[in-house]
Amino acid sequence: MQIVTIQTQTNRANHELVTKFQFLETALKIDENTTYEEWSQGMNMLSKIKERLQFYVGDAVAFGLRKFGKDQVREWFSGQTVFAFEATLQDALIASHWSKRLRELDFDYYKVVNKWEQKGKLTKAESEWWLKRAIAENLTPNDLNLSIAQGDIVRGNQRENESLPTIEAFIVLCERWKQRLDKVDPIENWDAERAKRCLQKLKPVGDIIKTLVSRASK
Repeated sequence: MQIVTIQTQTNRANHELVTKFQFLETALKIDENTTYEEWSQGMNMLSKIKERLQFYVGDAVAFGLRKFGKDQVREWFSGQTVFAFEATLQDALIASHWSKRLRELDFDYYKVVNKWEQKGKLTKAESEWWLKRAIAENLTPNDLNLSIAQGDIVRGNQRENESLPTIEAFIVLCERWKQRLDKVDPIENWDAERAKRCLQKLKPVGDIIKTLVSRASK
């Protein structure tokens, strides 16, 4: 019967193997001579396994795709009922994209920034910035998603008027939009009809500017 040994590593000076926790086919076997300290280490590792499971599976599938090819990986998936192929394939893509990970964040945070990258709303550098903000601001994955959408820190339990983006956040979003246009679709290349549609959408912004000019001139 195959035995898997849990290994923990913090640094070279403090490197321990938790050899008394053994994963059997249908159970976890713990040596009766296990001390409280060893048991605590094992429990800590189990909690980390639960938090990082999607990363572990994603890494394993990414390895399979690289080593054996998609057809063989798909063949393995067809013989089991635990993992859905398409969903796990997406996890593998995220795991491959984020080979360097922040230990404070679980998979769901990376899923959030990956979604925004896929939409073309974030670059990887911007995603890294938001992930660090998630740690600094103690954001949940849902908070992170709302914050990226608004361009400023938002928490899920805030009232609607509290979650409105600040003027600074709005300016940042406009600057990003303009930078993206300059690279892939400069306004100078638009036809008159498209320019008119864009002007119509920006009318509320123009109204705000007129009001501010009026107030500032008093």
